[in-house]
Amino acid sequence: MERPHYHGHRKRLRERFLKSGLAGFAEHEVIELLLTLAIPRSDVKQPAKALLERFGSLRGVLDAPLVELRSVTGVGEVAAVGLQVIRESATLYLQQASEGAEVLRDPQRLGDFWRMRIGALGHEVFAVAYLDSAYRLLRNGVERYPEALLS
Repeated sequence: MERPHYHGHRKRLRERFLKSGLAGFAEHEVIELLLTLAIPRSDVKQPAKALLERFGSLRGVLDAPLVELRSVTGVGEVAAVGLQVIRESATLYLQQASEGAEVLRDPQRLGDFWRMRIGALGHEVFAVAYLDSAYRLLRNGVERYPEALLS
């Protein structure tokens, strides 16, 4: 029986990642690597390329609404949720990394902080960041108020 053309591709992607991180990866290969976590035993190259074509970039894919991710052929419910889990986990990681750091002292860092927190939202929100006297974000120091309170 002839092996599929993608046989061993996942393993090669993982080995490349373990050797040098994402250095040298094409953007679709990064998305493929992410999809391997949620789509077992099938080729993820075509769904990765379809996602990239539809949303334009890795950031576009990770910021895409769940319903739009699910509509891409080969993605499905589990992979769509998986991509959102990855994005939210990365956001939480960056938030925790910024706790206690002087990230909000200058306007550039302040802008980066808010883009990370609310930049992907498709609607307006009111959010507050609580800082200590040295401009460091307090643990759990961001509150976001629902739109219902604002209308």
